[in-house]
Amino acid sequence: MSRLPAISRFILDGSPPSVVARAKLVGQIFRNTRSIPSASTGLEQLYLCGELFKVPRDIPGVVIELGCYRGSATATLSLACKHVGRKLIVCDSFQGLPELEPGEERQSNPWNANPNTYAKGEYAGSLQQVKDAVQKFGAIEVCTFIEGYFSDTLPKLGANFVMIFEDADLVSSVCDVLRHTWPKLHPGCKFFCHEAQDLKVASLFFQSQAWWREPPGLIGAGTGLPLSPRGCNLSYAIKGS
Repeated sequence: MSRLPAISRFILDGSPPSVVARAKLVGQIFRNTRSIPSASTGLEQLYLCGELFKVPRDIPGVVIELGCYRGSATATLSLACKHVGRKLIVCDSFQGLPELEPGEERQSNPWNANPNTYAKGEYAGSLQQVKDAVQKFGAIEVCTFIEGYFSDTLPKLGANFVMIFEDADLVSSVCDVLRHTWPKLHPGCKFFCHEAQDLKVASLFFQSQAWWREPPGLIGAGTGLPLSPRGCNLSYAIKGS
């Protein structure tokens, strides 16, 4: 999918916010991915905003981002949350990836000759760096920042969610996220995973797990959503009733 049709569909969707507001947001999204080091693309962030705008306003809950790197997607999601009157919870260690478990050093992507490799401390952005980015390019007033590793912070969260955006990279970290956030996701809402091309992560959504009654599957597993000719890393699961 080229950029222009996706942008046109987003702007001319016909539902709130207005065409003018959506057009302005498009400019802000691509500015954010140019200005802030980002693990997600402009088209991925555009898609996330479009999906958030589809969530009925009368469903209570907040948006949560898990793994924010330097705050590019955080800034974008904060702007989208401001449009729909929702809060954004941002969870990260702000120290990069945690200690890796055996076998987590390399992404499981058999069709890629050079899959991503991981190391402790990678994708680090300090809390102040992220706050500064959101202050400059987003809507920091809608954000709550929670610092620490997911295994320590997520069990303490009491919020319910209308959208989850996870970019945790490691299988063990994704499991921590799913264990503590999936049960609190509103039925009919979406869990967005940024590891679509990692088969070890994608396979979690097709297995029996303690946090769901039935495996939900993962739309985009393997190659990601068709946001570009080569696919992307974004995929999603829908919470059943």
